[in-house]
Amino acid sequence: MRRVTLVLILSLSAVCLWGYEINGGLGGFSFGRFSFDTKDINERFAANGVNEIEDVVYIWGGGGYGIIRNVVIGGSGAGGGIKTESDSVSIKINMGYGLFEAGYLFPLGSKIAIFPLFGIGGGGTTIYLRPDLGDVDFDDILTPDGAGRTTSISSGGFIGSLGLGAIFRFGEFIVIYAKGSYLRQFGGDWQLEDGSMLKNEPDFGINGPSFSIGLAFGGLVNVEELE
Repeated sequence: MRRVTLVLILSLSAVCLWGYEINGGLGGFSFGRFSFDTKDINERFAANGVNEIEDVVYIWGGGGYGIIRNVVIGGSGAGGGIKTESDSVSIKINMGYGLFEAGYLFPLGSKIAIFPLFGIGGGGTTIYLRPDLGDVDFDDILTPDGAGRTTSISSGGFIGSLGLGAIFRFGEFIVIYAKGSYLRQFGGDWQLEDGSMLKNEPDFGINGPSFSIGLAFGGLVNVEELE
């Protein structure tokens, strides 16, 4: 997937070097999906009677970019969650990331443009586990046994991304955009909520392709029109 993404970016960039010079900025919100490897964690779930999860999480997010003579600088972030359960425990998995991004805009005409992006930032995954014990008394939660009824584990680290975006100007100040990226998390040991390290940790996190489509607001101006 990473090789395909790189070839696509280089090919499209080579085709579009003749474009206009653009200034402007835009910001908005997006909806999409993120795919990741679930093999290891699903093996753990299955061995303990927990329903397996799909390898896709749907994400909401947003971002904003400034454009100066086609140089794109800005950032974006997104996150989402999935749930699973067994006969005795409920599990919720939250994933999210935020990126500083830079790239270059290649116009394909007056309304359409593409822009390869490189991003660096941070992100992580948190897994909440709660035994299905029904309603409880507040005093019971204060006991040592009660305090251990729920557990959360998390892993966070440095995130790098390589992607390709496309925008379509729909009117003077409205832009529809789409972005595909490959995200890779580096580092980040799993920890319990009190900071203790998790042994025999799962091989699971933010590593995989993502795709989103969104609506943004802002203005893009041909530099030649300003001179």
